[in-house]
Amino acid sequence: MTLSPLAACTGASTPPAGGPTSGTSSVPTSAAAGTTAGTDTGTASAPDPQLVARVRAVFDRLSAAAAGAPAAQQQLFLQVVDPGQLSVQRRCVVPTGTLTFEPAYAYLAAAPDWQPAQGTMTGTVYSLPSLLRVHRQGRIAGTDLADLHISVSGDTVRLTALCAA
Repeated sequence: MTLSPLAACTGASTPPAGGPTSGTSSVPTSAAAGTTAGTDTGTASAPDPQLVARVRAVFDRLSAAAAGAPAAQQQLFLQVVDPGQLSVQRRCVVPTGTLTFEPAYAYLAAAPDWQPAQGTMTGTVYSLPSLLRVHRQGRIAGTDLADLHISVSGDTVRLTALCAA
């Protein structure tokens, strides 16, 4: 399983508000305060706890599905993908492994200018930095850091297409 197709399906990456910019690196100093080293302006606010709970529920379901067969997790991806990303998700090959997610929920931020490389997104788009782990045959086969994008319409949380080969 490789993660390069994953990056291609999630589209162009936009750093979260207050996060690092291209060519620089920054280490979070206070997840609770939502600040980043070198960029703390004192104006950052924590994301809405109800929104975080809804987003967390989706990623918890996906990570729990990683304990099963790759095809089963792929079916769950089809259920949680944004309608504007469904055709992209359907073109993903069935992976040979599964993914678990460790999102940095304190950095969930609106990303109104972000657009996927393919398809569309409905509702309000948010950026969520995450650690992804690739699992194959009961072992961690790889890791990646990704700026995932989600859409929220009412109480419904949807993802961009996530392709992993």
